[in-house]
Amino acid sequence: MDFDTELAARIKNKKAGEDIEPMVNSESYRKLYVMKLLTYRMREKLAYFYSRLIENSSSERSSVQDREKSQQFLANFLSSLHDFWSKNQTSRLAMADLFQELVEVQDSYRSADRSLHFNETIEKGLKFIESNQDPQRFYTTFNQSRSLLNRIAIDEAQRADPEFQEELKKTVFVNNKVFRQSTLMASTGSEGNTNGSDFPRGSWALTYDDGPHATYTPKILDMLKANGIKATFFWLAKLAPSYPAIVQRAQNEGHHLAVHSYSHSDLSKRSTDRNQEVTVATEIMEKSYGVSPQFFRCPYGSCIFNGKTEGSKEARRLISEKKMIHVLWNVDSNDWKSDTPDVIFKRTRDQINNLSRGIVLFHDIHERSFTASQKLVTETLKDKRMVKMDDVVREINGF
Repeated sequence: MDFDTELAARIKNKKAGEDIEPMVNSESYRKLYVMKLLTYRMREKLAYFYSRLIENSSSERSSVQDREKSQQFLANFLSSLHDFWSKNQTSRLAMADLFQELVEVQDSYRSADRSLHFNETIEKGLKFIESNQDPQRFYTTFNQSRSLLNRIAIDEAQRADPEFQEELKKTVFVNNKVFRQSTLMASTGSEGNTNGSDFPRGSWALTYDDGPHATYTPKILDMLKANGIKATFFWLAKLAPSYPAIVQRAQNEGHHLAVHSYSHSDLSKRSTDRNQEVTVATEIMEKSYGVSPQFFRCPYGSCIFNGKTEGSKEARRLISEKKMIHVLWNVDSNDWKSDTPDVIFKRTRDQINNLSRGIVLFHDIHERSFTASQKLVTETLKDKRMVKMDDVVREINGF
């Protein structure tokens, strides 16, 4: 049974007035979460590889030899992507998120560094994605195929990938049914962590990860301003200093700014430089924001979901030493999927309608995330009590 089917069944069977944390003990959600975690890692590696190839093949700071070598690697990489894309519709469905991320990497370089001169290989390299002229039919096919694809992906991962089994064993969910009565404060223990289930009843925090993005973050800020809603943005330290105008605008308009690591690495992994991802990132953001950040969100939620690993413990220690509270979520839009905005909206709405308080997770780096969260704001959240993380923590702590 896949995530959407199980969620719908739990909603249908709930008692009137009952709070539901539908995915806390869900085996299907555990498996899908692990698949999401592993998929994110692979996408992150490929996107990083692509960004370095763009930089090395385009920058005048690179030697002629380095540019030529990178251009050849880039041509081979794009050729492989094109071959995969051309196979069939299922191949395009499976890789849609990766291709979109590569397009965004390319656009980000174009807007952030005007000195880069893209060659013909880069300019034409991802044009094949635009050959899909019928996006509605594309997403209809995706929606019809998703349950089957989920089951196939989980089954294959369990059979063929030992890492899947290891991650599944380590995946631990927060007990959302226990509403904390104590103070929230920087700590490696429970008081240093929140997922929104300890909020005052009826209170909701809208959060966005992974930005800022040159195009979508301003659109989200426009939408929030039009609807009178404040949000909390968990941004990456490798990006925020490049967008001082967006940072300043978010602050001027009353939103709260937090930290989401330096480069979105999995902090539970032994190979990750956690000092760079937590300590250095926080110091960079303090300069960019002009104030000390109060909140940190580990990429993939790995500091909790994989909380028993030494890497996660070390990450939580560093977060605590920087006097920050770690923030998770209890409403996951899953907007990283290549769903239509309407599917994302309905999934998120259904979770909210069956809870009494919480933290909603979106990302400000996708067009679909902007569209889905706009619909959620105008149709679901407009009548809710909306809070920023700093305000609700002060309320919980009684000052």
